[in-house]
Amino acid sequence: LEPFDAVGADSSAIQSYLRTNGSGARALVCVWASPLRKDILDCLPSLELVVVACAGYNHIDLSECRRRGILVANVGDVSSEDVADYTVGMLLDVLRKFSAADRYVRGGVWPRPGEFPLGSSWSPSLLRCLWQIPASCQQNAHGAELNQHASAALQESLWPSCGLQPSAAGCLRTVLLVRGSLQLDVAAWTAWVAGQPPIPPLQQPHYMRGKRIGIVGLGSIGTFVANRLIPFGCTIAYNSRQKKSSVSFPYYANVYDLALDSDILILCCSLTDQTHHIIDKKVLTALGKDGYVINVGRGALINENELVQSLVEGEIGGAGLDVFEYEPNISKELFGLDNVVLSPHRAAFTPQSFKAVEDIVVANLEAFFSNKPLITPIRLE
Repeated sequence: LEPFDAVGADSSAIQSYLRTNGSGARALVCVWASPLRKDILDCLPSLELVVVACAGYNHIDLSECRRRGILVANVGDVSSEDVADYTVGMLLDVLRKFSAADRYVRGGVWPRPGEFPLGSSWSPSLLRCLWQIPASCQQNAHGAELNQHASAALQESLWPSCGLQPSAAGCLRTVLLVRGSLQLDVAAWTAWVAGQPPIPPLQQPHYMRGKRIGIVGLGSIGTFVANRLIPFGCTIAYNSRQKKSSVSFPYYANVYDLALDSDILILCCSLTDQTHHIIDKKVLTALGKDGYVINVGRGALINENELVQSLVEGEIGGAGLDVFEYEPNISKELFGLDNVVLSPHRAAFTPQSFKAVEDIVVANLEAFFSNKPLITPIRLE
């Protein structure tokens, strides 16, 4: 931004700052996803351009910008390939359990006698997994998670000292105390001893080849994702606002039908009034207990409470989430699920993408102040 007279403000005091200093500003660069609503725009009476330094713009009041004649630009697809790479990596992690395997090794469990729960040849056994509670807990304790064959009576006969604690979700959790006592967090060290477990009983890896992929939002990112998954032998179908004549993939007019015919749903669409909670309990049920959800779009595309419920109750196979409905606040129940991969909204973050974003922001500003068309305008109709 060196060619421009740029001013910044502490985001916590942005409105107060703009009331004092924003009257003559003609352009505004939104670096983070802070809402740009009418109350902020009221502080900028001379504003003619908003440049969003990311691909998403659901935090911008487009209708108010249109009413005021304010142009809006984002960064287009400069990060789309990076996001697509990350999406495929997250999907592989969810299916092949890279992160879970890493935790297994780092936790010192691998050298212990017994079956390796992450191997594809692992057969059903009493224990689904065994872990050591971190040293920071100041306790010498172990926890064990049982598969659905272990009844409460069997558990009691094995470990009569175990204490069962009901959670908010109605599950049962336990810990085998080796020495001392331990106060458990609601999301930690879960054991399910009655009925169907919330996690598939084996938690073994699944291969990618042949998977039916349903992509919600076949824009730039969705297209790059599809092209990366085809060499894995995956079949692709999609849902979008309208059918694309140039695309040969099967088109589904609604996400429910797409979920019925998919093993994996990948969310790449923008967040709008129409796509808010587009993934709900009904869609997750259609996806089924062997289905997976990957979200690299926006958190509120999914009803997060219903997603958590479906994961906890074993109604879907797992999820990979780079975005969350109330980020950075995340449902604690997700922390205790090994069939979920969590990421802090960083799918687009590479040094190359940061440089590309900077370049396109400056290019849009230069075009505007030179009375030329914007490079990556957002349609406000």
